Amino acid sequence: MRRTNHNRRKKGDRATFQTVNGPATGVLEEDRGPIGVGGRRLYRIAVEDTDNVLELPEEELAWEPAA
Repeated sequence: MRRTNHNRRKKGDRATFQTVNGPATGVLEEDRGPIGVGGRRLYRIAVEDTDNVLELPEEELAWEPAA
């Protein structure tokens, strides 16, 4: 299994990501761990202003600086 040296994220961290409708912002609900294809780290993200929750790989997320 591939190991990555990444910053640990915590519940409530904000991230932006690309959707078919353009950029979107969401809030981290859960770090799902390295369960993706090839050991990719997945995160469960609640999309702001919607009821949608997505599971996205780490490389598709741009984390916003902590306030």
